[in-house]
Amino acid sequence: METTLAKLVSGPIIGHLGTCDAEGRMSSDIFCSAELHEDPDRLVIHIGDAALEDVRRNIAENNYGAAILADVLTYESIQIKGPLTLRPATEEERQLNRMRVQTLADLGYPERLQTMSSDPLTAIEILVQEVYSQTPGVGAGEPILILKGV
Repeated sequence: METTLAKLVSGPIIGHLGTCDAEGRMSSDIFCSAELHEDPDRLVIHIGDAALEDVRRNIAENNYGAAILADVLTYESIQIKGPLTLRPATEEERQLNRMRVQTLADLGYPERLQTMSSDPLTAIEILVQEVYSQTPGVGAGEPILILKGV
């Protein structure tokens, strides 16, 4: 699983992070930069702070979320679920995010993707507990890995 995830997050990707507040109301944000944490059970997503207000509030109330990552060239995609934590992004993460945004712009994605690289940038760590195939076709939605009693 770690090899598949490492290949996918190497990009270019488009991702979607979904969170819910204590009453179950959902908020989400789009990202294009993620990387494996030094702990292989964690994934780090990079999102510009401009649109994170609802996601921040949701994580404070309910720290569980889901992220979908899709390779824009092959459509291979997965959904990852688990507890979330926030921290400011490092300079290395900001540089990686700018590079990933530029790659998508070079591929013809809209310029508004530049907002994803806005500073300040937040790193959202997901403790991977569930992974599902989201690649279109047979097997979409099937569990790949379940690490908790669901």
